Amino acid sequence: MLYLAYGSNMIVADMDWRCPNAIMLDTFELNDWRLVFHNFADVVPDPQSSVPAVLWQITESCLASLDHYEGYPHLYNRVMIATPQGDAWMYVMQNNPALALPHARYYAGMMGAYLDLHLRRTPLRLAWEEAYAEEKKQERLAL
Repeated sequence: MLYLAYGSNMIVADMDWRCPNAIMLDTFELNDWRLVFHNFADVVPDPQSSVPAVLWQITESCLASLDHYEGYPHLYNRVMIATPQGDAWMYVMQNNPALALPHARYYAGMMGAYLDLHLRRTPLRLAWEEAYAEEKKQERLAL
C-alpha cells in the first residue's frame, strides 16, 4: 500500500525507525494543497498551492505504527489521495485547529528532510510565516 508524507514522515531516519519495512518510492508536488502548521504539519485544500511530498510503500504494520504516531483517529484522520503511482493514504488534521508554530526541533527536522531530498523549500517557509503571523495576531488580541 502507498502512503504520502508531507511533514515529519519525510525524514528518512525517522521512517526507518518508525516503519522499518517502508520503502521510499519518489518525491513529487502534491497539487491543490497548502502546508500549514497547527503545532505539527498539516495540509489544507488550496487550488493555488502545492506541497512537496514523499511517497512510501508501506505494510499493514507500518500503517498501524503511523496511525499511532499521527494520533489517528483523534488528532489526524486518514484520507485516500491520488498520486502519480496510485492511491495513497495521507493524514490530515481533524477539526481545523488554529495555526500555531511547530517546536523548533520539529521544524528543523522537516527542513533537514527538505534539504536532504532537494525539495522546494518555499511552502515550508510560508507555512512557518503564516503560523508566526497568526500567533503574533493572537498575542495582540490578548492584550
